[in-house]
Amino acid sequence: MNKKALVTSGSKGLGKAVVDKLVENGIKTFWTTSKDLKNKNIDNNLSVPIKCDIFNKEDVENLLNIIKDEKFDILVINSPGPKAGSVFEITENDWKLHFDSIFLHPILIMEEAAKLMIEKKFGRILVITSVSVKKPIDNLIISNCLRAAITSFVKSLSKKVAPYNITVNTIAPGYTLTERVEYLIKEKMKSENKSYDEVYKSLASQIPANRIADTEEFANAAYFLLSDEASYITGTTLVVDGGLTEYPF
Repeated sequence: MNKKALVTSGSKGLGKAVVDKLVENGIKTFWTTSKDLKNKNIDNNLSVPIKCDIFNKEDVENLLNIIKDEKFDILVINSPGPKAGSVFEITENDWKLHFDSIFLHPILIMEEAAKLMIEKKFGRILVITSVSVKKPIDNLIISNCLRAAITSFVKSLSKKVAPYNITVNTIAPGYTLTERVEYLIKEKMKSENKSYDEVYKSLASQIPANRIADTEEFANAAYFLLSDEASYITGTTLVVDGGLTEYPF
């Protein structure tokens, strides 16, 4: 597959899992990280790190210039999980900070990439969200709201670019064994005064599959939506959650 991809926040967790899957399939993949690149040892020439903090406007503007130069065929938007908290616990500054990282900056990146995909009459755009877009999660009010907003934008964009052989979808993971889930488990340990094992087992027991997913399972689903085989799937959300969420559609 002679294509180039860009994955934002691709240094760990679900983003890294997608990067690894793309590289495994021979796709040259650029990925962003907020960390210093001086100590990064990248042996695979298909894997190209870019210094970019999704929270930082100047970094994002620089990334837009890279997009113009590289003209990516595939774009995967991943944003760091926002601060946990319920209604009345989240400050105005919390909302503003994560509005940029989850909604505004990803939109700017998608729009720039989509313009160039239109010229080539091909493209795949995928945004990693959360099952919270189907069913709000207690104590994750920022994620509940902003990921639902980006999902609406994806639907709108998908209709505009569909005539040009460009698909735009979201993928909504449930509990997957990442550092983010470890963080959420620790937050629940504090708020519920429980041990790690108690919280972990409680989470797993809510899932019909009776286990938490591994990152490769998520990456397999994401790769399908980015592949030629998914050419007629656009404007939709694929839920990868082991049956956790319950909704009538």
